[in-house]
Amino acid sequence: MATVYTSGEITDAPVLKYLPSGTPVLEFRIADTYTDRTGEERTTWLKVAVWEDLALQWAEKLVKGTVVKLKGIPRAEAWIGQDGSAKGIIKVKALSLEVVVGASVTAARQAEAGDTRAECEAQANADAQAAAGGYVADDEDPFGDQ
Repeated sequence: MATVYTSGEITDAPVLKYLPSGTPVLEFRIADTYTDRTGEERTTWLKVAVWEDLALQWAEKLVKGTVVKLKGIPRAEAWIGQDGSAKGIIKVKALSLEVVVGASVTAARQAEAGDTRAECEAQANADAQAAAGGYVADDEDPFGDQ
């Protein structure tokens, strides 16, 4: 299972939903803007779902414009739109999340780059342990794929 670490600005108001089973899911989108090798600025849009206790923890704290760093499980989806053009989105099921207080996305990226491998591995292990009780290898999919 692939894991991603990313940061971005929340682009719309997060929405807390409850699945028929009563499981809370917080959904929002983030924009991850970066400069590619040619110097051109690009933006990747990610749809994020935060589950269970983590969803409840962040539901009232996150607002449009908040910069977040997250760890999650990615899934890419592609389809052909009604106009015949190729469409796609990257969805991330968040395992951990933190707000980057008083920082821009660029500052968040620089902070990520400053982490040593040992620090990243230690944080990943801590995140995995914290998420073990809250992450569900679910039979209900907040992205509506079932």
